[in-house]
Amino acid sequence: MSAGFEIEDGVLTKYTGDETEVVIPEGVVTIGKNAFYENKKITEIVMPDSVIKIDSNAFEKCAKLKAISFSKNLESIGYKAFVRCKALKEIELPSTLKELGSGCFAGCEKLTSITCSSVVFEMGDNPFVSYDEKPTVGIADKDGFIINFGKVTGNFDCSIIGLKSLKGAPQEVGGSFDCSWNYLISLEGAPQKVG
Repeated sequence: MSAGFEIEDGVLTKYTGDETEVVIPEGVVTIGKNAFYENKKITEIVMPDSVIKIDSNAFEKCAKLKAISFSKNLESIGYKAFVRCKALKEIELPSTLKELGSGCFAGCEKLTSITCSSVVFEMGDNPFVSYDEKPTVGIADKDGFIINFGKVTGNFDCSIIGLKSLKGAPQEVGGSFDCSWNYLISLEGAPQKVG
């Protein structure tokens, strides 16, 4: 076992190390629930390509986390996995991603850009703002927030995140499309096909 990592059957259950830049060991398949919860030191996470799932609340309240190198094989990010990671600015999700859980990036106050070229994708209720938080904790009211997604086969919810434009929204959404409670100036960039 690597220093600071508690791993059981491919699941990273807890990190107790004190590194600021954490490289998760090869062979980890799932980053477990609360594995890095409230870690006050980490600034960067590098995931091996063996990781396919990030469980709920895995990185919750990692306030100094600025950079994430996701696994190229990542399929699922769970409920509130990165909630209140207040230093995150940009996120580039891998094309293998199939599921983005509810509130997974809620409270990421400095987040200005999310990119995902995934073609098989299901979003939970708004992954960027959590309804059980005060609205000011989310990323609503941010100027210039950019969201770039490929084709979405499931539902796409980008409500209440302060969007002024739909540029970068998927052009095809297989399920429902909800972009209510934003500050849209025009509908340019809206999906051409929904449902």
